[in-house]
Amino acid sequence: MIKSREITQKRVDEIASLENVMRQWDADLNALFPITTSGAAPSFVSQPNNSAASNSAASNSAMGNSAPSNAASTLSNNSTQILAIDWDGRVLKLMRRSGTPSLQGTDSGLNVVGWTMRDNTWVRWQSPDLVRSQDLIAAWNQVSLWAQNAGSESKQYETVLMSSGGWQIYYYRDNAWSNPLSSSGATPSSSAVGAGNIPDAVRIEVQLPPSLGGTILKDWVRPSFSISRS
Repeated sequence: MIKSREITQKRVDEIASLENVMRQWDADLNALFPITTSGAAPSFVSQPNNSAASNSAASNSAMGNSAPSNAASTLSNNSTQILAIDWDGRVLKLMRRSGTPSLQGTDSGLNVVGWTMRDNTWVRWQSPDLVRSQDLIAAWNQVSLWAQNAGSESKQYETVLMSSGGWQIYYYRDNAWSNPLSSSGATPSSSAVGAGNIPDAVRIEVQLPPSLGGTILKDWVRPSFSISRS
């Protein structure tokens, strides 16, 4: 009887853990920050400047300004282009609004988030709250390196989520599901462009650990998505 109770409790704990992971997944996608290929950076993201004084003033101004709800930003340098969501076959990278409350009631900035599978374990990485464009670019590059070969420094920002035999990701674009890396639906619709090139929907298919068995399929739909009717 004790053994049966232990098995039952373990399953209950694993289901609760899975539910928490799915809630985090939804929270990350719901907080995606739209970034387009053109347009000015929002007021709370300070831009690099050659003048240290200008940098300081921009940073102070940034911490005192909240981001407009429909803001779209371009964050790039000579070698890095940041997107709101990006899958490279190894890690899903997201640019999301911070969920940290600010004591001043202002926007706390943005987080770079990464989801990947390592040694049959689902792992999530999140940067600290960031407000400077150069820091966001650095974190965007860092999460890619973390997914390839996590060092001790980058591991301090990761959370081990759950065991899994693997996962698949699909984007819903141009009225069809497709691999994010495929050319199908690669040309975004007008609604997707307006949303910072965020797909109309994202689907994950995750193999559950043997103790739970099976596969979970979960769809997330962009809140601003609407079906086009001719």
